[in-house]
Amino acid sequence: MKIKIDIKNVTAIQAVLNQANGRSTAHTFTSAAEIIERAANAEQQLASLGLIKSLRAGATATASSGGSLPNAYKYQRIVGAVTLVRGSSAWFLVSATTGDSWCKKAGETRIALTSSQDAAVTEIFRSGYGKQ
Repeated sequence: MKIKIDIKNVTAIQAVLNQANGRSTAHTFTSAAEIIERAANAEQQLASLGLIKSLRAGATATASSGGSLPNAYKYQRIVGAVTLVRGSSAWFLVSATTGDSWCKKAGETRIALTSSQDAAVTEIFRSGYGKQ
């Protein structure tokens, strides 16, 4: 599966989420708008690293649904997880799953860079200081 994340594909994204969630709704991704928001968040993370747009293709983002729970919450919960991949100009949804989680903190979006992207970000960072 590879669905471009944009307004035109809301119905397709929603269908994938509905299939992944089954009957679960409490701590899962329930709307395509959440996925669009996660893609925007991942794009912002790449921008904050200083990675230029032409080098962003190939980056991946994993996002989990739900929010933080109090420490007193002692039960498992079903959370959603999506994997997004950055194409040359947009993000694509490549997987959506649900599973049991004991994690008290959820709802984060984490990006992973390719080796060349890591080298570019490191070079950008190092250009900001001198070495004695």
